[in-house]
Amino acid sequence: MNAETVTHLVAICISFGVGLPLVARAVRGRDWPAVLLGAALVFDGLEWLSWGIAVSAPVRDTPAADALAIVCRLSISAATVCIVAFTVVVFRRDSRAARAFGLALCAALLVGFLGSGAVGDWGGWRPDHPWVWLELGAQMLAYAWATAEPLAYYAKLHRRAALGLTSPLVAHRFLLWGAYAGMFFLTQIGYMLQFVLSETPAGLGLVLTWITISGEVALWLAFFPPRRYARWIESRASGTGEPDAAHAAVAPEIRPEFERGSGS
Repeated sequence: MNAETVTHLVAICISFGVGLPLVARAVRGRDWPAVLLGAALVFDGLEWLSWGIAVSAPVRDTPAADALAIVCRLSISAATVCIVAFTVVVFRRDSRAARAFGLALCAALLVGFLGSGAVGDWGGWRPDHPWVWLELGAQMLAYAWATAEPLAYYAKLHRRAALGLTSPLVAHRFLLWGAYAGMFFLTQIGYMLQFVLSETPAGLGLVLTWITISGEVALWLAFFPPRRYARWIESRASGTGEPDAAHAAVAPEIRPEFERGSGS
């Protein structure tokens, strides 16, 4: 089993393993922002699954590969729309500029897909027209935004956690989510390089493998941290080696989909 196959399997298992329980729990609790978050992960899992099958030896260069490439492409766009909506609702709920920017990103995804389809490239295989680049650019901007917002929020909560005013585990969840989105952003850059270059740079595949797996591990730890890991985060924040009871006082503005995200 090669590194690419391992990467696909890890990404599929973690995306579905985190996304499906998150959606189920969020629907029961009518937590619609968390539904968006979980749906984005489920679409990511579908993206990885369809692409992994499309490039596998028995399917590659067949009509089935083209169909699966379209499924992969639509899944990425669906995940991106969910990420954009989640980012707006959770971090910029009252910002008209953020809503306008989010709508512009979603429109660019749609226009890019339909435009490339109009030139016969529904699967997004060809880099020789502007439409696929419009779509890829929108995806990258969306995940760059989804990286910046939770990391900025983490910086704010980290200071509070150090004073015992908020839960260090919740603060850490924002850091991990930002890391996951950032890793996704970096892998998109890497795959774009592979897309345009006739010869993949040496070592790029291995770098992308480690970036992807690191992002997926961050995602898993964000929502299903092992008890020992959670205790370590809490004790590190308290500086005493033991969890500080004062950290139970979670700041009221912390978004509930992150506060309740832990499966531990």
